[in-house]
Amino acid sequence: MYYPEEQVLEKLNSLIDSKIEVVESSSSNAVPILERLEAMLASGNQDVLPARQVLKGEFLGVAKKSISKYINLMDPTAIQFKVFRELSNFLDMAYTGDFKDIAKDYTSYLSLGHPLSTSPTIEEISEKELTETRAEWLSSDSRIEPTLRPVVASGFLAEPGSLEHRYIVARLLATDTEEVPREVVFSIADRK
Repeated sequence: MYYPEEQVLEKLNSLIDSKIEVVESSSSNAVPILERLEAMLASGNQDVLPARQVLKGEFLGVAKKSISKYINLMDPTAIQFKVFRELSNFLDMAYTGDFKDIAKDYTSYLSLGHPLSTSPTIEEISEKELTETRAEWLSSDSRIEPTLRPVVASGFLAEPGSLEHRYIVARLLATDTEEVPREVVFSIADRK
């Protein structure tokens, strides 16, 4: 059950105004929740390429939706724990593409290029733009050697079964697994 936006915003504001203890430090070093949320997002975004970064608005949207799920819990610490756990799982899903059951309610907040995105704006762009955006997201995997990212993107854009597609798959199969993970190559090869 979800609550009216005003009630969720009020709860979010009360949590933002409250302080939470930083586990590693003494109780005199409490950190405002909004600051912790921003630090969590900044920390995650610094390790990924721009195509995979999560926008602050989407991240706070996930926080609001998560708070609305747990608004009836009386203990603010329990709410914080559940919200931060869901946010952590959401970030992991946003960055890696791995589906997280705990974050399934938040796929509409994923970037357009994310393969699991159910963003309402997907319907506003052409299929070609969506394919290009997804190819950019998929080739922005930090495990892929930077010089091979354009080849990987081309593999996702090439017509499956075409000469170009077969050439790209063969070229990527000839690379070292440390340059392009095999699961990426197989996802290109298996496109239909």
